[in-house]
Amino acid sequence: MATDPVPEPLTNQEVNEENRPAFPVAGSSPPAYAGDMPPALPPVDGTSGKVDQIKSRVSDAAQQAQQTVVEMKNRASDVADQAQQKVAETYDKAKASAARGYEQASRRTAEFARTARIRSRQIMHDYPFHVIAGAAGVGFLAGVALRIWRSNRYE
Repeated sequence: MATDPVPEPLTNQEVNEENRPAFPVAGSSPPAYAGDMPPALPPVDGTSGKVDQIKSRVSDAAQQAQQTVVEMKNRASDVADQAQQKVAETYDKAKASAARGYEQASRRTAEFARTARIRSRQIMHDYPFHVIAGAAGVGFLAGVALRIWRSNRYE
């Protein structure tokens, strides 16, 4: 019947030529079967020219890689040295700038103190009674402030 399944051979049974599936291709030779093997490759030994070429190319590539690594290390070292020099130069410039700023501030402060001292002596020389009256007024106000503070403190 048409609905009956086609029995397939078991794995340990041989297939007859007439039952073997064929997939013909236009203009080609009959299909190769699993039993057919391609021709054997020639043996590879260390004296073969191609193997020697490959080995020499690999060793050349390894040497080039080593040279590249050495060059990169040298470049990195040079860059690090340059960076260190730049940092040292920048530090020295900042240190010198800070020293100049300190010197200028010190000179300005000394000049201001000298000017104040000279001006106070000039005022004392020109207005002696005014200076005495000012000192007495400051002393009187300080005494009154202390008296008020002491009286509020013990209440």
